Order: sequence, then structure tokens, then C-alpha cells
Amino acid sequence: DYWVYGIDEEELDYTINLIKGFLGAADESIERHCAAIESGDLDKDAAGEITSDYRYYNWIEKSYLWSFALWRMPGILEAMIVTKFLPANAPKRLIGIKAKIEAMKKAGYSLDPSDEEELLAWSNLRNLFSHLPPEQYRPIHLDEKDSQEYKALVLRICNVWKDDNNQQRQPGSEDRNPTL
Repeated sequence: DYWVYGIDEEELDYTINLIKGFLGAADESIERHCAAIESGDLDKDAAGEITSDYRYYNWIEKSYLWSFALWRMPGILEAMIVTKFLPANAPKRLIGIKAKIEAMKKAGYSLDPSDEEELLAWSNLRNLFSHLPPEQYRPIHLDEKDSQEYKALVLRICNVWKDDNNQQRQPGSEDRNPTL
């Protein structure tokens, strides 16, 4: 139990904004560097080749950082499931998103089958990053749009679960399971 404030939906925005901050700084640095090369003594073709490489490798690094976002955000959802939604008497160890989804259903929460399918697909991508990461210079191309899509899915699901929770709330149900 190492959290001070706990995990909630704001962590999704924080993750996206963190990546955007790093990428903005990297873009500014690359563009300054490229501008210096382009205004230097090299002929136009040589400068174009060099700056093209810099921009290409910056694009690769952006994909890796967006992969990080989509690696972190499913963990945020899983943490919210066990700390915000599941009752205190839920099983203490739920390994993987499938087990957590099943526990949510047993606890009376609903999940649209298409949202569940999409959630599991994103989870498979996260597992790929964890267990079979892409090789250097060959990332799986991801960008902010992908992270925003995942975030929208999670927020939609959490809103349904909050409604479910409000409908089934009983005295003492505020106690949530702090154990991962």
C-alpha cells in the first residue's frame, strides 16, 4: 500500500500529458538542431538527409513513448478496479484483466460485450509490450490518438460502473479492497 492519494481517472490524463510534455520538448530540440543544420555550410541535399534522419528517429522515439502510455493506462484501470470498485470481500489476488472483469461481473457490475472485447484487445497489446517488446528502431506505431481512444473507453466503462455502484450501494460498501 504505497499510494498517498490513490489511483483514479485523472491518472489517465496525467500519463497522456506527461508524454505530450516530453514529446513537445523533444520536438523543439530536434527542430532547433535541424534549423541549425539547414542554415549551416552543408549543401541543401546533405542537410536534408541529415535532418530527415533526426526527424525519423524522433518519430520512432515518439512511438515508444506512446507505447509507454498504453502500457501504463491498463494498469491504472486494473488498480481502479481493485481499489475503487470491487467490494472489500472480493478475492485478494486477481491476476490479469480477465480475472478482474469476472470479479466485477460477480460483484454486480455490468460491461457491454463490445467494450469487454475492446478492453481485452488493448490488454493483449499491453501484454505484448511487456513480454515481447518491439525491437530497437522498429516500434509498433502508436500516437496520441491511440492513447485518447483507450482513455475514452476506460472513462466510458468507469462511468457505467459508477452508475452500477450507485444503484447497488449498501451501508458499508464504501470500503474498497486496497490490495493488488
